[in-house]
Amino acid sequence: MNRPEWWACAAVLALAGCKDGGNGDWTAPDVVINELVASNATGLQDESGAFPDWLELYNDGDELVDLSTYTITDDPIEPQKSLFPAGTTIEAGGFLIVFVDGDPSTPNEVHTTFRLSRVGETVQLVGPATEDFPIVSEVTYPLMETDTSWALIGSGYEVATTPTPGAPNE
Repeated sequence: MNRPEWWACAAVLALAGCKDGGNGDWTAPDVVINELVASNATGLQDESGAFPDWLELYNDGDELVDLSTYTITDDPIEPQKSLFPAGTTIEAGGFLIVFVDGDPSTPNEVHTTFRLSRVGETVQLVGPATEDFPIVSEVTYPLMETDTSWALIGSGYEVATTPTPGAPNE
């Protein structure tokens, strides 16, 4: 690889918020799907006042991650189902709420092009596009009751009767 190609690859990795350890190998950031609500009736509201389904990403790493080249999907056949808007970042130790309501036109929040199924499904955080769509985080959740969450607590997921958007799961 010549020097301009190397710099171009390094720039793509830097924009993706990933480390390559200096050897060209991509390393996934420490971002996980931390919690989701697949039937939201009275909980978290978006800026329009609606109660859309939502999921929360958590950056367990020590660096800011730029999600601009990442996607989120509920269909493994279509990894680019919903792209993150340009400039979407998540701070080290920070949370990012993603409204999963099929309405990505809201400018001040992150919304997806699909909805969550209350009866359960698999959701994947995928990216970056420059790396053949590796799965960064994946969660499969069961049938969900309204206003409960599927939350990462300790080393596994479980139903939480009190969702905690933007805060550690209890």
